[in-house]
Amino acid sequence: MGDRAYMEVVCRREHAGRFEDLGFCEQEWRADLPGRIAFLVDAEANYGHNSALHELAAEGIVFCARHDEGGDYHAAVIACDGSRLCQADSPFGDGRPSVAVLPDGSLDPDGLQAAKEYYAVEIAARRVLGIEATLFSG
Repeated sequence: MGDRAYMEVVCRREHAGRFEDLGFCEQEWRADLPGRIAFLVDAEANYGHNSALHELAAEGIVFCARHDEGGDYHAAVIACDGSRLCQADSPFGDGRPSVAVLPDGSLDPDGLQAAKEYYAVEIAARRVLGIEATLFSG
């Protein structure tokens, strides 16, 4: 059966079929996106399509995605700019990476680095896609 979670992805319309092959369906309710961009949803993404997204990234497909929490993993945001793929935990489901605060009040350095890397790749992916605004952040 697997571990299924709700997932959204934004990509070039020409690559939408690759995501549809995974079980995504195009949605029309993101009217804020340019016509050349597809917005797709998979309400039952098995393990957040982790392996398949790595394969698509290796092919240079540019996308930004998010998925809700599954039974075995946190919610996450994912971005690929055509050469780099980055994922960061987003346990509040608001589309932003989170960074843990340590007992001494400092930020977890690994979490902070993951968030910074995610935003760098997401910004680069949005440039390639021609989208100015952050896609999933509240």
